[in-house]
Amino acid sequence: MGVSMEGKRRGEVHVRYSEEFREAAVGRMRGGAEVRQLGRELKVSRSVLYSWRKQAEQGSLGEKEEQRQDREIAVLQAQVRELEAAVGRKLLETDFLESALRRVGAKMPTSRNAGKKTSGPRSADGWSRKAN
Repeated sequence: MGVSMEGKRRGEVHVRYSEEFREAAVGRMRGGAEVRQLGRELKVSRSVLYSWRKQAEQGSLGEKEEQRQDREIAVLQAQVRELEAAVGRKLLETDFLESALRRVGAKMPTSRNAGKKTSGPRSADGWSRKAN
């Protein structure tokens, strides 16, 4: 039947009807069923039946689920954009650090020269630091 019952307060019961149930009731109303008899049969007040019919005429019976799904899709799309941006920032950071590492690695002395005196450009000609 598409009905869920939830307790609100002591002694009160809130009944939530499925969308299919409501659409079927509205369909029967449009088909000419007497609202008073339909309400008794479905155990729904006439005012609720009229409210459902008004909602259906305004297109809001099936629209609520679509709106919820659209909102959920928008939230998920925003999360995807945020994650893509974060991945892009990480890629830029990684590229920058790899480039810096290559530059620093090219300027670093090799282990065979570590701790030795480095020669200047004139050392082959007998250049020395002492003044003559």
